[in-house]
Amino acid sequence: MALLIMESFDVFWSTEYFVVGDAYPLFDLSTLHPLIAVGRRGTYGLQMYNGNSRYSTINFGEDKTSLCFGFALVVEAGGTASSAFFRVFDSALTLQFCIDLTTAGRFRVKDGLTGNVLAESADGAFQKDIYQYVEINFSCTGTDTIEIRVNETAVLGPTGGLNLRQAGSGGAYHVRLSAANSENGSPFTYMDDLYVLDSDGSTFNDFVGDVKVDAFMPTDDGYYTDFTPSTGVDHWDTINDIGTTADDAYIESDTVTEKDSFTITPTGDLPTIHAIKVHNVSRNSDTGVSEGTPFIRMGGVDYPLDPFERGDTNQCNEQIVERRPDTDAVWSKTILETDFEFGFEFSEVVS
Repeated sequence: MALLIMESFDVFWSTEYFVVGDAYPLFDLSTLHPLIAVGRRGTYGLQMYNGNSRYSTINFGEDKTSLCFGFALVVEAGGTASSAFFRVFDSALTLQFCIDLTTAGRFRVKDGLTGNVLAESADGAFQKDIYQYVEINFSCTGTDTIEIRVNETAVLGPTGGLNLRQAGSGGAYHVRLSAANSENGSPFTYMDDLYVLDSDGSTFNDFVGDVKVDAFMPTDDGYYTDFTPSTGVDHWDTINDIGTTADDAYIESDTVTEKDSFTITPTGDLPTIHAIKVHNVSRNSDTGVSEGTPFIRMGGVDYPLDPFERGDTNQCNEQIVERRPDTDAVWSKTILETDFEFGFEFSEVVS
């Protein structure tokens, strides 16, 4: 799958729940990067400061030779522009290259934090104090290209013939996101509406453009109500919370093959839906390991997604579904409103 990550930083990343140890895949999150309501639509966004010592790392688990990032970014004016807000490392955490942003709004691609400038934009490529959508598309093989776009317009590159692999034969194993200045407090850097993709596959292998990533909690019970709510009667109302409440209220099952499913009420225009993501945080409080299987239900048919295993630890499973499983067509708001449920099955006791 070429689309690796889509993150809204909204419902599932509240200030309290953001720091749960391994509750989220791929991200290694700093406890000093809280989520506050500074997103582009009044919802949560990732607040970052002191880019020299505080950061959030995306771990791909393998060397990626090409990646494309897109995210809404706002950098408050002021501060010291002595930090790279985008850093690429190999598996040994050796820096491959980084991108910083000067006080004059110039992007610079460098081979080290204080190293050589390999490519740069003009001054004023990025404006401070307002959200703009930044996209970074690069390869990391030793003979590389990089392009940076702001609001879908190229401000740097595409360049060619660069060496963005400073260490051995590794590629982009880790990417660190951090503030664009070195202050310990304000001015802050904020991020929202993140996507990440690689060049594999026939779709989602190049710039997507300015996108919104919206999180929708369940708003009603669906066809299946086999699980037992920890409180209340409505299953959906038990699990539509965020923060510490989400750790205290839950639905559960002790019986293999039982299922729960839910509907959503998507809001906004949603003219083009590139993909959806089914997300849950779960654990198996009994001894051993059990298996859960997320699924999508459309037209009275269940379409299972990949199963996951759980021990007695809060962990996240999230799966991106690019096309409708019933027809292989694109998603639409109408379908999500009228013929869509998502749910989970207690599918197996593993050990």
